[in-house]
Amino acid sequence: MPHWHLKDRQGVYTIAVFKKMALNEAISLRKLGWEPAFDWSNYCNKRSLSQAYKLIVPGNRMIEGAVSYHLDEGFAFISLLESALSNRYGNPNRIYVNVADVLIGEVCRQSIESGFEGYVSLVSKSEKISYYVDRIGAHQMGGTTRMYIDSIAANRLIELYYY
Repeated sequence: MPHWHLKDRQGVYTIAVFKKMALNEAISLRKLGWEPAFDWSNYCNKRSLSQAYKLIVPGNRMIEGAVSYHLDEGFAFISLLESALSNRYGNPNRIYVNVADVLIGEVCRQSIESGFEGYVSLVSKSEKISYYVDRIGAHQMGGTTRMYIDSIAANRLIELYYY
């Protein structure tokens, strides 16, 4: 059975899995220093259109990253995406270097499983647009911060980290 693989700074891969995020976990993220403007608890109830998922290494309770998404007509839409502080790009001591790639890759995989060929849409922060274009292969929609990932980029992410 394939699994996602997180890559550390030395190039060593570790198996990681996605699980639905519980409300108490979502609330604890702010206390752990995650982005205060993001309210993960909004995505941990059945009434929410998008659902939150955590990325963890089996046997370890630490959340390495989180993503909230929902399936729409013909694509998956990412509502929120965040790496743990220990895995962020600007952190010189970050543990895993591909958390955002894996988070997006899982949404791409779910898009494929739903018959949407891997198409994913998201609204990016302005300063992250070049990251999504250069690293993920996303496309910007008409000069806005709205972006999409096509089937080619989706399959590339899955092939890189899901085996």
